[in-house]
Amino acid sequence: MTRLLFTIRVVTPPANTLAKWVKTNRLSWNSTSFKCYYYNGIQFRLKFPKSYVPGNGKTYPLYLFFHGVGEKGTIYDNEFQLFHGGQTHRDAVDNDKFDGFLLYPQTSSASGGWNNNQLDVMANLINNYLIPQVQVDPFRVNVNGLSGGGGATWGFMVRHPTLTAGDLPMSGASIQNVGEVANIKYNAFWISNGGLDGSPSPYTVNQVINECINQGANYRHTEYPNLGHGVWNTFWAEPDYFPYMLSTHKANPWPRYGRTEFCVGDVINVTIGVTAGFDGYEWRKNGVLINGANSSTIQTTTTGTFDCRVKKGTQWSVWSPIPVVIKYKTSTISPDIQVTGLASNVLPSLDGKTTVNLQVPTGYTSYVWQKLNPTTTLPNNGNTVTGATIGSYQVKVTEQYGCSSSFSNVFNVVDANGADGPPAPTTLTATALSQTKIRLIGVWHKILLL
Repeated sequence: MTRLLFTIRVVTPPANTLAKWVKTNRLSWNSTSFKCYYYNGIQFRLKFPKSYVPGNGKTYPLYLFFHGVGEKGTIYDNEFQLFHGGQTHRDAVDNDKFDGFLLYPQTSSASGGWNNNQLDVMANLINNYLIPQVQVDPFRVNVNGLSGGGGATWGFMVRHPTLTAGDLPMSGASIQNVGEVANIKYNAFWISNGGLDGSPSPYTVNQVINECINQGANYRHTEYPNLGHGVWNTFWAEPDYFPYMLSTHKANPWPRYGRTEFCVGDVINVTIGVTAGFDGYEWRKNGVLINGANSSTIQTTTTGTFDCRVKKGTQWSVWSPIPVVIKYKTSTISPDIQVTGLASNVLPSLDGKTTVNLQVPTGYTSYVWQKLNPTTTLPNNGNTVTGATIGSYQVKVTEQYGCSSSFSNVFNVVDANGADGPPAPTTLTATALSQTKIRLIGVWHKILLL
């Protein structure tokens, strides 16, 4: 019996030619909905939107993912780049959470990292094939990556700022990004990292965040204090993750430093911008074209709704899906004071306590507490007062960029033995509900917290 051995040789396509390609099955889940391709030395997988219909005129957002160094492979692998997140994003497309393209390149470099040439190849692929041939929206490209791929996400945004509408680097910040923020401050990006990570350390990430604050950049930051390097599955599970990518658009302007609300009498002076480098810009205020506003930024000293559109080549984008609204805000209303927990505002309480803790909600930038008769400002800047005694209290709160506010309604801590003390209840009955709970049923002339 003669055995015949065959060797199948796959020939790589010539430069600048997109071709179908091969893959090696390495995953436990079905990845066949990701089509296999090869372009200029990079093997990649592409999943089409669920609602995709060729030639129907509809354009779709694109999600580009850069894997970490552990998911590298030979040019015949073309599978392991889907190991982290591939199934999650596949399911999001199939279940109508993200009606867009999924693009997963794989590096075959020995280090497992990404170089500038590879980043440029992917930009070339998007601009020369995916946008003109399969209806990718040139103004809605999102880039995400983990670890070394998080660094590639930064690199892609810096090298191709007009291409990326949203950038989401995970565990990939570096000190060099500090110097890059000034040039990408109008790009939308969302940074995530672990508080226990050593690479990048929280210190490194905070240097980047501080520069984002200094530049008034269009950023978000999520740190997971109890996680190390591997934050991606938690990040992908964020309720706002897919909605964020669906909301990003190159024509969405950003008010530098993020302030859009002012108090009556404030001086308004806001720089509003989008990414520089497009072939054309037009701006509107309240739907009316602003003559001469043809650059990437405008300055406003008045209230109004501001939107824009940008031009790439000969194609204009739509007007800003999310415009900037500069407006006046009303005075802050200070919240009502409450006691903390199951405590009483009548002292001494039934359990013998002679003080009570008071609170208002968190989230304000400052708190001023006063005790009345005579009026005394309490040495407390937080949302609680500990050990309040009998008397009347009020609080005034301040929001970020908040307008002047008045003090809250007066809250009384009542003297049980004083003139305003509660009368004894009548027809009182007590029923034991458990070892720690009793139900009291009776008639009071006043309802008090017990």
